Amino acid sequence: MCAGGYVVQRLFRRHGIDSAAALELTVAAILGGLVGARLYWLAEHWREAQGDVFHSMLSGAGFTWYGGLLGGVAAVIALARYRHQGLGLVANAMAPAVTLSDAVARIGCLLAGDGTYGRPSDLPWAIAFPHGIVPTSVPVQPTPAYETLAMLVVFVVLYLMARRLQPGWHVFAWFLVLSGVERFAVEFLRVNSPGSSGSRRRSGSRWPVCSSAPECC
Repeated sequence: MCAGGYVVQRLFRRHGIDSAAALELTVAAILGGLVGARLYWLAEHWREAQGDVFHSMLSGAGFTWYGGLLGGVAAVIALARYRHQGLGLVANAMAPAVTLSDAVARIGCLLAGDGTYGRPSDLPWAIAFPHGIVPTSVPVQPTPAYETLAMLVVFVVLYLMARRLQPGWHVFAWFLVLSGVERFAVEFLRVNSPGSSGSRRRSGSRWPVCSSAPECC
């Protein structure tokens, strides 16, 4: 979030917008993102949480990235409208920051071993997560690492586009397109990992079903 706020501040300053507005929007995105991520997680895991909703809402784990994105976007839109700022310019400036934040978040997913990895694989860079949140002793495709690298590339592209002041929502539109392509490619790798047969033969055991939902706990 700090890196994203710095990116927004630089873009706002480049286009002659008060940098204090970048700080306000970043704080709004953080707060809205946290609330949205938790509510989305509660909706997905309602059966687990309904016994003690209050504790589930305040616990340290249980955030979903999609919910954070929706909550952050809603909070930014509300603040931008309240401050009478152009939504197109704000969206174009925030898009690279969101992409960079996603790239950083995937590092947390990889380190936590949260189950968003792919199938067993024989590739040299396959990783086992024996102590992960969703543990597996079989080397698997580290798809969160792929997502980090892909989103860093998308960030560079969007940032260079956002540096040029243009009307409309063009940078945000490209953010949606490129993020969708990245998500499809990673999900394809997650389900159709190359070099997977050897690992399954060697292991002789079942491996955990990897969730496709991008949750980082």
